[in-house]
Amino acid sequence: LFRQPYTQLETVINERVENYVRDHGVPLLFGGYDRQHNKEFNTFFFLQPTGQLQTYHKSKLLMFGEYIPGAESIQFFKDAFPQVGNFGHGVGPQVLELTTQNGNKTTRVAPIICYEALFTNFLVDSARNNSQLILNITNDSWFGQWGEPQLHLALTIFRSIETRLPMLRSTNTGISTLITANGEITHATGIGTQEIMNVNVPITPPIWSLVKAWGDWFGPFALVMGLLGLAILCRMLGLAHFENLLNFKRNRHAKLISKIK
Repeated sequence: LFRQPYTQLETVINERVENYVRDHGVPLLFGGYDRQHNKEFNTFFFLQPTGQLQTYHKSKLLMFGEYIPGAESIQFFKDAFPQVGNFGHGVGPQVLELTTQNGNKTTRVAPIICYEALFTNFLVDSARNNSQLILNITNDSWFGQWGEPQLHLALTIFRSIETRLPMLRSTNTGISTLITANGEITHATGIGTQEIMNVNVPITPPIWSLVKAWGDWFGPFALVMGLLGLAILCRMLGLAHFENLLNFKRNRHAKLISKIK
């Protein structure tokens, strides 16, 4: 809990973070926990050398990992699953301003935490609000080194392609990387290794995209086209079956007349 420590150890960690940012004169962006109105949040902190602090609270929480449906009103659920978090939901997509080292320029960034990067419309709302960069912090340590880290990154790439925004992605166990606006992965780190990634992030004027204009249109469009194709196929098969049945009855009727004659 940053700036709201429960223990003496947390107080020491808070002081180290504050001193580091002030002494080096650079902003620090990091994950942690925040508390408001007796509720804790999974939080992305933006700490400036001046001491100014901006916070982003995760909005899309992982069910049965960060919250249990109904636990707010049913104490039994909390007691039965004490290992599951009970975080509050943030307000949704936000755009924060990050001041660069010289203090003369700000960059509008869209912060997202972990699997929020899987939701197209979540990032589209930020892109429409003139964000220039996506910042993603992720914890993939739960799943080991194989499969999930690679899959999570692969799915995240689409958010940069759809919004035409670069993305800086920092994970605690890898894979950290810079993703350009066209989906290219650069400077990717390994998994389970300590590394420093020093990159120049290309900030460009807004680029139009169909997804920013229409939202997450592809999924519903594909569903409608699939259902339409299925209906046409069923109709074609139904007509063919009806025609075969009609021909069978005609042939049978013709044979019956032939026998009578």
